[in-house]
Amino acid sequence: MERKLIPQTDLNVSRMCLGTMMFGGQTAKEDAIKIVHAAIDGGINFLDTANIYTKGSCETILGEALEGRRDKVVLATKVGGPAWEGPDGRGNGRTHVLASVEKSLERLRTDYIDIFYYHFPDHKTDFEEMAGTMDMLVKQGKIRYWGVSNFAAWEICSLVEKARAAGYAAPVITQSVYNMLTRGADEELIPFIKAYNIGLAPYNPLAAGLLTGKHSREKAVENTRFALEKGYRLRYWKDQNFDAVDMLAGVAKEAGISLLELAVRWLLSEPAITAPIIGVSKLEQLLQNMSLVEKGPLPEDLREKCNGAWDMIKGDYFNYHR
Repeated sequence: MERKLIPQTDLNVSRMCLGTMMFGGQTAKEDAIKIVHAAIDGGINFLDTANIYTKGSCETILGEALEGRRDKVVLATKVGGPAWEGPDGRGNGRTHVLASVEKSLERLRTDYIDIFYYHFPDHKTDFEEMAGTMDMLVKQGKIRYWGVSNFAAWEICSLVEKARAAGYAAPVITQSVYNMLTRGADEELIPFIKAYNIGLAPYNPLAAGLLTGKHSREKAVENTRFALEKGYRLRYWKDQNFDAVDMLAGVAKEAGISLLELAVRWLLSEPAITAPIIGVSKLEQLLQNMSLVEKGPLPEDLREKCNGAWDMIKGDYFNYHR
């Protein structure tokens, strides 16, 4: 599988990052371990998890799956979400982060984390403290690089500039939602990361499965994210999104490919993207997605045809920054 350097690092990662959020929940441990081994054997070396996924069991399962294979992967996890009870059980403050990294290292059965993300913004913790804490962990050898997830462009910029001013290690990558139905990042985030040479690992590349074309407006397929997680329905289950999916399905049919292939390869066509995070719950899903990633980006004319779907969703409005 093709690889790409994360900007400002020596981490050469596969163009598909394996998302593991469903490990220990929708995906049983035994199946999850088989998925991880098949991914590594198939050329994927970029794995993503978080301390709060399935209440920590996701990290535990991943740690077991990587026994004897840790040196073959770039391992990313996150901090900041609600991990345990009490005032220091969440957030980006130093007390929580230092306690959380130790728990993650133990669950993952590793001495270091390749990329450690702040999972969410935390407006109770100032940027200097956040950058200083990550720099401390880099110097201690517990993490190699750090990044952020779900942060606005101005917040990432502030973290970078605060880190640079203090001589700290600065964030090198952002994990942000991006797909053919959710392209708010086009406005400011993507131009910013191009200018600042920061990587992008987009999550929800298939809009929680809506871009597979398997769901109808009337009912979600059973035992899928839409059926199991209310949050995903609130995020994507909208008539305008189904209208856009219908339009994109027509583009895919005309091109002689599946809607799923269109969605995956569309992401690979954006130069700012390092590697989309594609989560799977079954081995066959992994193999299918790997085969699509290996086909590479879409032809430019086909990618242009996909823009009509976003135009339908975003509408025509007067932006504050024009």
